[in-house]
Amino acid sequence: MLAFDSHVHTRFSDGTIFYNGIADLKELQLKHGFDAFTITDHNTTKGLRYTRRACEQLGIPFIPGVEISTKEGHVAAYGVERWDHPAYRLPLVEALELLMEQNAVIVPAHPFDGRMGIGNLIFEPAIKRMIHGFEIFNGASPRQNLRCTRKAGNLPGELAMYAGSDCHSKVMFYRYHVELDCNSTKVDDILEAMRDTTKVKPVGSLLEILRWIGDYVPAEIGRRKLKRARKGVEVPELFS
Repeated sequence: MLAFDSHVHTRFSDGTIFYNGIADLKELQLKHGFDAFTITDHNTTKGLRYTRRACEQLGIPFIPGVEISTKEGHVAAYGVERWDHPAYRLPLVEALELLMEQNAVIVPAHPFDGRMGIGNLIFEPAIKRMIHGFEIFNGASPRQNLRCTRKAGNLPGELAMYAGSDCHSKVMFYRYHVELDCNSTKVDDILEAMRDTTKVKPVGSLLEILRWIGDYVPAEIGRRKLKRARKGVEVPELFS
């Protein structure tokens, strides 16, 4: 069994993880004890090399990922090594086709978040054939979790159900995560298991709204302050 947070943002887009270099990953691993690590930065894969080497130092599998902003909404993809398309330029279907060319595991993020989810497009047969799962629990969108749970009844067993913190700081990390029925640490085996509806288990509480109010707002204020303070500062070298 592999446990990991499937929706993580770092300093390579609009998050703060890695502002302290590998020390951030060590701190998170010590606190939460996850078995693998992925990043899903917005519309960029420029953090993959750094994160892969950090995971190698900790001896944990790294799952390359990205969160893509299509015209219709956000999609998380895993197994992607390169993505250099601008945000909100590509229609959903075109983005999915490009991801399929990379044999990616495709998971619409917070699909029923009214601002950035693909919504009922997830039920379209043409879309459903191109994706492997959907994010039923998202740590940054507690209200959409209620909507998504209701809607999931229309997709019985057809798609894997994911949970991710959507963290932009260490505070929210791992609040939602997945448990993957996979005994291998090889990335190809992990990705294959992520496609299997029977091997992905979302972990997290449905009713997180009060906790979210208490933690998310202070965390977001802190994130913005840190991003401003560290703007232009190089990421700490891994091998100094």
